[in-house]
Amino acid sequence: MKPLTSAGIGVALALLSIAGAQAASPKHQPTHAVRMGMTTFRLAVAGQPARGTTYWVSYGPLAGRFGVIQLHSHGKHVYSGRANLPVDVSGTFAYLQAQGTQMVHGLPQPGGIPVVIRSMGAVTAVTVSQRIVHWSVPLG
Repeated sequence: MKPLTSAGIGVALALLSIAGAQAASPKHQPTHAVRMGMTTFRLAVAGQPARGTTYWVSYGPLAGRFGVIQLHSHGKHVYSGRANLPVDVSGTFAYLQAQGTQMVHGLPQPGGIPVVIRSMGAVTAVTVSQRIVHWSVPLG
C-alpha cells in the first residue's frame, strides 16, 4: 500500500495528459482493429473500511486509452466493476483506495489522495479479469 504524494499525483497527471494527447493524435492510434470485450474487476477486502472509502481500477495505455473504473460493493467485502476494454493488448492496471468521489469533466474520479493497493503491469484485460485481488484494510 503506497500513498501517492501531491508531487507524485501531479507528475502522473501530467504524464497522463501528455499520453492522452498523443493517444488522440492519428499517428498514435492502433493501425489494426482492436478487439473489445467485457472485463470484470474484483476486489476482496478484509476488515472494515473507513466511512466514505471508495475503490477503483485505473488502466492504460490500452490501445491508446487510459481510464478509471469505480468498483461497487457486491456482497460482504466484495467490490467489482465492469468495462468494455481492448482484450488483446497489454497495459498497466492499478487497484486504488480513495476517499469519496470527485467529478472531473463530468466523470467520477477517485477523491482525496488515492492509495495503490496493487499494480499489475504488462498484462491484458483478460488476465486481470481472471483474478480476484485480496486486500486487508490497515488497522488504526
